[in-house]
Amino acid sequence: MQNKMSFSMNDTRVSIELDTDFPRSGHVRVRTGAENGASFSLALRIPEYAENFELLVNGARTSGKIEKGFLYLNALSGDTELEIDFAMSPHFVRADPRVRADIGKIAIVRGLEVYCLEGCDDGSFFADVFVDSSACIEEVWCGDLLGGTITLKLEGERINESEQIQSTSFMAFLMARGAARNREK
Repeated sequence: MQNKMSFSMNDTRVSIELDTDFPRSGHVRVRTGAENGASFSLALRIPEYAENFELLVNGARTSGKIEKGFLYLNALSGDTELEIDFAMSPHFVRADPRVRADIGKIAIVRGLEVYCLEGCDDGSFFADVFVDSSACIEEVWCGDLLGGTITLKLEGERINESEQIQSTSFMAFLMARGAARNREK
């Protein structure tokens, strides 16, 4: 995704250019410029889920003050390049136990996206599927799915339909919920 804008601020022309493929990766590049090397401040929205990130200003690692979900950078001047890398590691999130129907359930989250297992992919009855929340989650790029998307792969257990309770291992492939809703059935 790219975006460019320019505007006047205190009689000075300022430009901002954004370049990212977020949420596929956590890398965001912002280029700013101001006429005559004028200095200005910039507030960048840091989402609540983005607990870990690295910020470079003109190639140098830096930090800024985060207040009410915004990272404030002061005294930017002239042409400045900001690079932000948000940690996008998939991880398990437990459902709120106050929601009775979700007690004991977990979701897998990567950045802002919630991933799901779908019956059309797996063919299983979900009440019979279990995963270990300490299991290793592998990110898999699928270039032929929806123009390219990241899926998640992990090992799970499925209860077999038989007179004896048995389970078999299987590899589950999950896709971001928003992507799953936008593909052909």
